[in-house]
This record gives sequence, structure tokens and C-alpha cells, in this order.
Amino acid sequence: MKLSNFLIIIGVAIFTSGCRDQTRPIHIQKENVSLTLPGYLSEDELSEDAIVEYANRFRNFYLVVVPLSNEISEDSAWRQSSSRITNSLMDFKIDTTRDQEYNKLSKITGHFKDEKDPIYYFQKLLVKGQRKLVLTIWIRGEQRFQKYRDDIEGITNSFHLQK
Repeated sequence: MKLSNFLIIIGVAIFTSGCRDQTRPIHIQKENVSLTLPGYLSEDELSEDAIVEYANRFRNFYLVVVPLSNEISEDSAWRQSSSRITNSLMDFKIDTTRDQEYNKLSKITGHFKDEKDPIYYFQKLLVKGQRKLVLTIWIRGEQRFQKYRDDIEGITNSFHLQK
């Protein structure tokens, strides 16, 4: 009996020591990109050309930061980034805003063929000098979108290019 209790305690200790505190934000500074993410996201492989890739597949929450070509204009870069998303959607709606702090921010809502739940994409384009980067976050389902809306806004607000 004592041996089984000891093994259970050791197992719990090993399990909990390997778990990351998911309540603490993750601060990223990579290739002059600054970004703060919720602690429930983990590094993942999502895109060949991304410099930052995080996800929580259980929550259907994904995020990438992709550099865009310096040879094209801001508008062309934005169209290129948006078309990467909309090419795979059956129907979609794009809401785009501009602000002084960032160049463009948009929400793209649509559906994949034969899927009932909507998918939500959020993009933020940053242009600093010749450098163009786009943050893309996506999440599936209306309930998830409502639940994580504040997290998405916090991530997009934290996305900055450093000098």
C-alpha cells in the first residue's frame, strides 16, 4: 500500500513539474518582432515561411507571423496576404480598418466547403521602412471566437516591430 502511494506521489510530481503555467503570458522578441501571447499557446509548425508559429490545437486557436516581400507595395502585400486566406474559403466577408499605430487590421469570416462552423481570421499588417510583416490569427467556431475575442485583441495590440 505504501509503495503504491509513493508511486502516485512521484508520478504527480513528475507530471506537474513538466507542465508550463498556462496562466502566464508568453513574451516573444524574435527578428525585431515583439508579441505577447496567452500562456495556453505553444510553439507549433504551421507555415513554411513563418518566423513565429504558435497554436493550441485543442482550442482550435492558431497564430503565425509571416514576413512579406519588400519589393511590393503595402496594398499589394495586403492583397497577397488576404488572398492566401480567402482562396480556401467558400464564402467570406472582409472588414478592414486603418489606424495610425498600424497600417491595417482586418477580420475575415468565412466557411470551408462542407463545414458548418465558421472560421475567423484576424490580420495585422505592420510596415516599418522596407520591412513588411503580417500577423494572422485564426480560430474555428462562433463560441470559440466569442470566448477568445479579448485574447485575440490583446495579441494584435501587442504585435510591434522594434527598431
